[in-house]
Amino acid sequence: MNDIQVSRYCFFRYSLFKDRAALVEKDCLRTDRVLNFYKGDENDNIKVLYDILMTYCQYNFDLGYVQGMSDLLSPLHMLFEDEELSFWLFAGYMDMVVSDDHGDIQDDRNISININIDRFMLVYHR
Repeated sequence: MNDIQVSRYCFFRYSLFKDRAALVEKDCLRTDRVLNFYKGDENDNIKVLYDILMTYCQYNFDLGYVQGMSDLLSPLHMLFEDEELSFWLFAGYMDMVVSDDHGDIQDDRNISININIDRFMLVYHR
């Protein structure tokens, strides 16, 4: 790789990062705002949600961020109120449900994962 190729590659990765940051910010500002934990302007819990998701984007740069991840992370952060623990639980969960080609839910776990998510969300939203 020559210097021009490296520069193009760095620019490409920076562009992806910048686009993901904008999407993460937009989604975090919409996530569970009716709950006291996330209510109000300048809410620190929204900032932590954003920070965890941006860290995950770097941790798994190939997958990055897809819409809805903030909804999966939100109950973990609310429950544990620990940024590091919430990140690792979220990363482990994502490793469990996302296949190697980044995006397809593993067929053999699909039903049980959906049932567990439904149960989790039911308890979370009570």
